[in-house]
Amino acid sequence: MGKSEINRSISMNCSAGNNIKNHFIQLFIPIIFILLICSVIYYNSLNAPFVFDDIVCIVRNYDITQLKDIIPKLINYDRPITILSFALNYYFGKLNTFGYHIFNIIIHIINCVLVFFIVKKMVFYVYQKKSVLYPFFVSLIFTVHPINTEVVTYIYNRSASLSSMFYLFSLIFFIKSIEKHKNYFILTVIFFILSYLTKQIGITLPLIILIFDYIYLSDFDIRKVIKKKSYHIVLWIILVFLLVLQYFYFNETQLQKKDYFWTGLSYYLVQPWVILKFLKLSFIPIGFCIDHQIYPLRTLFEYRSISSLIFVIIMIIVIYKLFIRRTELSKLFLFAILWYFIILVPTSIIKVHIGERHFYLPNIGVYMVIVGLYFLVLRKDLYLVWNTILFILLIVHVTVLGIITVNRNKLYQNPLLLWQDVVKKYPNNALAHDHLGIICHEKGALDKAYEEYIKSIELDPEKENAYTHLGVWYVDKKMYDESIKYFKEAVRIAPNNVEAINNLAGGYFMKNMFEEAIRNYRRALKINPYYLEARKNLAITYYKTGKYEEALQEYRFIKRNFPDEPVEKNMEELEKLILSKNIRKW
Repeated sequence: MGKSEINRSISMNCSAGNNIKNHFIQLFIPIIFILLICSVIYYNSLNAPFVFDDIVCIVRNYDITQLKDIIPKLINYDRPITILSFALNYYFGKLNTFGYHIFNIIIHIINCVLVFFIVKKMVFYVYQKKSVLYPFFVSLIFTVHPINTEVVTYIYNRSASLSSMFYLFSLIFFIKSIEKHKNYFILTVIFFILSYLTKQIGITLPLIILIFDYIYLSDFDIRKVIKKKSYHIVLWIILVFLLVLQYFYFNETQLQKKDYFWTGLSYYLVQPWVILKFLKLSFIPIGFCIDHQIYPLRTLFEYRSISSLIFVIIMIIVIYKLFIRRTELSKLFLFAILWYFIILVPTSIIKVHIGERHFYLPNIGVYMVIVGLYFLVLRKDLYLVWNTILFILLIVHVTVLGIITVNRNKLYQNPLLLWQDVVKKYPNNALAHDHLGIICHEKGALDKAYEEYIKSIELDPEKENAYTHLGVWYVDKKMYDESIKYFKEAVRIAPNNVEAINNLAGGYFMKNMFEEAIRNYRRALKINPYYLEARKNLAITYYKTGKYEEALQEYRFIKRNFPDEPVEKNMEELEKLILSKNIRKW
């Protein structure tokens, strides 16, 4: 080998070594940093208790306690993949919240990394140059933004992060199917279906993929999009199939479940203002809480109505201008804005009160705009590798957001502080007063609990929860006539609420009105045959009234369907008593 060949070989080896080093810097260091930051930010959430919907959907959800029998039960849920994830958590750790929180944090970390890769790909398509700084800070703000605590720390809302993970994977594999091999499209379809079955935000994915194709892969050339029509047609056909499946087989989503004081017109008119309110939270992180209270519009001339109209007009103009300009930065901003609004549209249609959790996935577009504005103000290109001033400003921004997130997590560690925070921001929030009543009740502060329940009923007399909880309060006071009155009111408002019916039956039981108790327990079980509390209470009532064979039937139903449920001593004695008397076996 000649000297020139040796030198060329050494040069090639050095070049390969430099490429590996650059690849490590550009990919692994940002990913490791995101992982570490996310772990630090959410470390204080690991032992937070179950709160809010966690109690009903996880703690009292007996469907998740039997993993081997979970598949047939999933058809009863409009988010079956989310319920399956809770069943897996329960299988490995029962009701220890640590495992649930670890799961949520891991999902969030994966999403942050996926955002990094997707935004990195966008910048490459726009500038034909690789960028680390811009996608890194977009993903970092997504990692630490306090608006995401309601998804990461509040366990039940993992539906948003889990669906988002499948959503982002689907988009990535679509890009790969175009760039590398069409076989990746199979994964696009699989993750699309998983996203939809986890939470219905997946409904927007075919349109987002179409827009991504048009702006980035086809560079605004509709003819190139048409050449890929087979991909898009498949996604839209699957979407129609999923919607039909949702309608006929899965429990329907809470479509148009309006509060009693909302009308259709007032609801839809206020939605732009609601989106504007949460958009402000994304830019100015002040005023977070677990349950924002939104009031309906009373007139078209309210400031909220006028501001909503102005906001809509401005957004239409901005989108049009960005579309016309088609510069490098305008492409990113155009897609970011469309991403934000398109993903929010289904939520705005089906939800009365949009919460912070609904902005988990849409806000990726906001973070793209925020970081893009930093570059725009400092007149720097998005493919820039390093700039000290830009870096310092963004680090300060991320640090402030991280501190706020840590403080938000502290509230989730103490449900009393969490709901006091809501009442402080929204004094007329009936739900918050009801939950404060529950917490005070559990802590033995009965007088304070009573005040909160009454306040909740005064603020919203058509919600059954406070009536139910006040009825339980009267049971604890051994004032059974009063308890029955409130339980009846709860059942009147929500005739299919099995918990309310079970409580009413319990009130009759405490009054020794056993036939009424049995009738209502049966009523609850007719609605939900697997409602364990009603099964147990019915068995006890049968036992109490000497109906031993009926009691044994209920007892054996419980043992067969809930084998992990601790057997009460009187149930064991019941079986021995019945069998010793040679009563006919069920």
